[in-house]
Amino acid sequence: MRKVIVNLAISLDGRIADANNQFDWIHGDGNLSHNTAGSFDFSEFIKSCDTLILGKTAYDDLPPGSFELYEVNKDKKMIVLTHSTEASGIDNVEFFNGDLSLLVKELKEVEGKNIWVFGGASVCNILIKEDLIDQYIIGIIPVIVGNGMRLFSDGNPLLELHLEHYTIEEGIVILIYSRKNRKTE
Repeated sequence: MRKVIVNLAISLDGRIADANNQFDWIHGDGNLSHNTAGSFDFSEFIKSCDTLILGKTAYDDLPPGSFELYEVNKDKKMIVLTHSTEASGIDNVEFFNGDLSLLVKELKEVEGKNIWVFGGASVCNILIKEDLIDQYIIGIIPVIVGNGMRLFSDGNPLLELHLEHYTIEEGIVILIYSRKNRKTE
């Protein structure tokens, strides 16, 4: 069965965007002294996924070309959650306005690669509440933002996680967790 993976960066205080909905603070501190021998290979992660799910606000806030691989590669699909009924205008980018939990359950049953949940926070929290996330890949950026959008909202259920792997690169700690009560693959 396909895995649903949340992969995104947060500040040390748990923010995915600042009070102005910006994320220009997402970068390392330049210090290489604590780097681990291996680093997280984002391009390999991208290859392991054939479906990307994100909210319309996250989609609209992306700089042009950010997910060009998904927009031009017919083997990959981008699903943008929206209240609108308009079409995306791009063959493999689908605007979806239905039940997210049902969509993810159906996608998990279909043959394919992993499903990447990119954002935003409301998308992630719906899936957390429904216990549909199999793996969390969280890059902790060495900055305290202070205000802005938190990744994890109040009211989520207790979910025990298992640390599978970690890397450090220029002060960014990337933690890979899976659900503790699920078999790791």
